[in-house]
Amino acid sequence: MEKIKEILIIEDNPLDSTLLKEYLDLAGYQFVKMTYAERLKDAMLYASNTTQPDLIFLDLNLPDSNGLETFLSINGTFPFVPIIVLSGQADTEVALQAIQAGAQDYVLKGEIDEKFLAKTIQYCVERKRNQLKLQESNKRYEIVSKATNDPVWDWDMITGRIIWNDKVSIFGFPDEMRKDYSWWLAHIHQDDIERVNRNIDYYSKSTEEHWSDNYRFLCADGSFKYILDRRFIIRDSNGKAYRMIGALQDITDQVLRQQRQDEEKTLQQKAILRATVEGQERERSEIGKELHDNINQILASVKLMITATIAKTKEPDSYLLDAIKLTDECIQEIRRLSNSLIPLREKEIELMEAMEGVVGRIKATANLNFTLSISEQLCRKLNSEQQLTIYRITQEQINNILKHAMAKKVCIMLKEEDGYAVLVITDDGIGFDKAGKNGGIGMKNMKSRSELLNGQFFIDSTPGKGCTLKILIPVTESKSTAL
Repeated sequence: MEKIKEILIIEDNPLDSTLLKEYLDLAGYQFVKMTYAERLKDAMLYASNTTQPDLIFLDLNLPDSNGLETFLSINGTFPFVPIIVLSGQADTEVALQAIQAGAQDYVLKGEIDEKFLAKTIQYCVERKRNQLKLQESNKRYEIVSKATNDPVWDWDMITGRIIWNDKVSIFGFPDEMRKDYSWWLAHIHQDDIERVNRNIDYYSKSTEEHWSDNYRFLCADGSFKYILDRRFIIRDSNGKAYRMIGALQDITDQVLRQQRQDEEKTLQQKAILRATVEGQERERSEIGKELHDNINQILASVKLMITATIAKTKEPDSYLLDAIKLTDECIQEIRRLSNSLIPLREKEIELMEAMEGVVGRIKATANLNFTLSISEQLCRKLNSEQQLTIYRITQEQINNILKHAMAKKVCIMLKEEDGYAVLVITDDGIGFDKAGKNGGIGMKNMKSRSELLNGQFFIDSTPGKGCTLKILIPVTESKSTAL
């Protein structure tokens, strides 16, 4: 049975759709995803919002489309999907027209059974596959017929001689220069030559006739052109390749345009990410200030009221004394929390002091043995954005360790190495399987923050063997040492 994951049923009659679903279940497709559309516009909307189905059942007469036009619209929208027309007795002629226009088969609604349906699906999928192969073959021949606008070469694989058409002049070399196989190989970019040679060896030994390759080719002026090389292999009666014909298409403009688009997209993504991070920092700062300046003042007032009440009481109630103690603890906890939220530049402290503060607070509340090694010289080199990134990543990873690692020892190291600020945080906790863990929001935030500064993010962990986080950020000299 052909492996089908999703079937799209375009039918406006719910009863016919239900009956078809039952027969598909009986035919062995009960675990296949079924998607339904009652109108042509619903099917079009499906095409724009999801992936292509593996098979389509199509009723030609829909509320918003009738007859052959229905098939032509669906076939144009799903050109690579087999289509089986659902036909009534009165629509047989139109169904045959749809087959002539490219449908794979049709079934009469009142004459469906599971065995017939299973065979129909199998044959239709195979027909579509053959049809697409034929279209691809025709497309190749069409490309070859147009190749006269591009350099075309004929390589004798026995002698190494290559015959070129006059379009080889696009590379700028003199006409009288010998352009044999060795010349061609010598002008392929050094980063591409190994792959090209490997492909030539593979396809020469295989039974394939057609293949294509991309590489950069050195021109006479020292520049490189991006080339799409389409090839046809000729073999002898024993299947051994002895001749290869190809056409070289200059795709430099397309590649460079795509590279510019990719660069622009990357810049846009970074701008969005930067705005997001700045927004998060502003929000953190506001929350921290509100906690420190407002909530803590309220708690301080509560403490004063309780203290005043105790002063008027000869024998203070133990609950009042406990209330003062808890209020003090709450005030200290809010101070710690607000301190971690406010950016370093607003606290007017440096990265080294901030990281020591984070470790000190954790030591006071958790049973963790910390080793902290920070290059003070490096901290002075980092600008405010780099310092904040390292500080937030350290906070995030320590929180991850406290929540999940069950570790006893944590080592934090910040040093400069080969022009990079290198942050390494290692724990001896339970670890995790990287293959089965995509990472939560915290890990994605750490990765995004490092990439925003053109940094690199690495995470290494094995169940039972702890975890190592490593961040590399290019060092940028800056007079600013506080965030």
